[in-house]
Amino acid sequence: MAARTISATDTIETLRTTFNALSENDFGDIANLDSGLSATNVIGAVNEIYAITLATAGFTITDGTTSQGIGSGQTLTVNGTSNEIEAVVSATDTLTIGLPSDVTVTTSLSVNTMTIATGSITDTSGTIDFGDENLTTTGNVSVGTVNGSTVPSSDTLVGRTTTDTLTNKTLTQPTITQPSISAPTVTSDMIIRPSVTLIFEGSSDDDFETTLTVINPTADRTISLPNVSGTLITTGDTGTISNAMLSSTAVTSSKFDNVQTLNIKNSSGSTLKTMYSPGS
Repeated sequence: MAARTISATDTIETLRTTFNALSENDFGDIANLDSGLSATNVIGAVNEIYAITLATAGFTITDGTTSQGIGSGQTLTVNGTSNEIEAVVSATDTLTIGLPSDVTVTTSLSVNTMTIATGSITDTSGTIDFGDENLTTTGNVSVGTVNGSTVPSSDTLVGRTTTDTLTNKTLTQPTITQPSISAPTVTSDMIIRPSVTLIFEGSSDDDFETTLTVINPTADRTISLPNVSGTLITTGDTGTISNAMLSSTAVTSSKFDNVQTLNIKNSSGSTLKTMYSPGS
């Protein structure tokens, strides 16, 4: 196909013959289009041939918005930095696109479900913020520091609904509801707040208990438990005191209120015995 021109001085006949030669020799007669093509002009035929060629010897790539056809002899180039994407070309006619072992996301990453088989989640700033979401795991949670204090990975984490064993923990003014305490050791004074009583169940857990309480003191009082084994006596006791609990000098006349005396004398008037009793 040669370039054809018509000068300003040419005749109409020259224009006619030049145009006909251009149509016949350069573009071709429309009647010569292959019957397999539906195009009715040269440009339409070229577009149709391109589509056929692309379908048989090429392919189309798209990002969902923009599409690009890759025909025979053309090259597809995949760009990406070393820590964002890896593209490997191998035989036969294989292009493998994947993520490297170390991936850097510069802005944000939205993941519905993320599974971590091994490894960890690390933030260089020292803070991992899940917002209003929860962190749930069937394994162990290793905590480095809590409020500035180092927490070994073998320690339990207080705050769960599980039963944990706390060792060497100091509780300052805790509120404990119905605790079950086994063999505690109290190393300092213990203050029982007002209107609080000690209730003993006894040898069986039934409807009867013994309550230990105090009458409201008007001054500091001290009640000392004696350095002997035995049973404490109350004002309601009627049969606990025994002869063994009283020495020969335990009860004297000074112990009676408004003491009265009875003297037993002999025939000469000398007192043989003196008996004491409380007066009326």
